[in-house]
Amino acid sequence: MNMTLAMVFAAGSMNLKKIPVSLRLENDIVLYFKKLASEQKVSYQILINALYTTPRKSNNFL
Repeated sequence: MNMTLAMVFAAGSMNLKKIPVSLRLENDIVLYFKKLASEQKVSYQILINALYTTPRKSNNFL
């Protein structure tokens, strides 16, 4: 994942309604996002939201 802080904050600061959800993710995925979030001083939820809101080169991202 190659995301700049500006992209992360832009994705996290959108005025979209946030709703609580429960996801069952593999432990290594959660640990990866929490580590990355700690390094970039943002919440891991913002990074996960940024995955969806960041433009992608192809539709085969997920």
